[in-house]
Amino acid sequence: MFTSFDLISIFYCVIAIGVIRRLIKNWKPFWDDVITPFDTRLVTEVSFFILIPIGVLLHELGHGR
Repeated sequence: MFTSFDLISIFYCVIAIGVIRRLIKNWKPFWDDVITPFDTRLVTEVSFFILIPIGVLLHELGHGR
């Protein structure tokens, strides 16, 4: 049986996969010298959906030591 947390986690993962795909597709324009609104939105999504979960995972793994 799925809990609401499980469903939210699945939804979060689906969004994260989409963000990773967009980052890979736009890798070169993302790192050029021109900062566009798309770049700003993408960096916000990467930080929220990719980097924060990695930080939380490392934090929680630190509790297990």
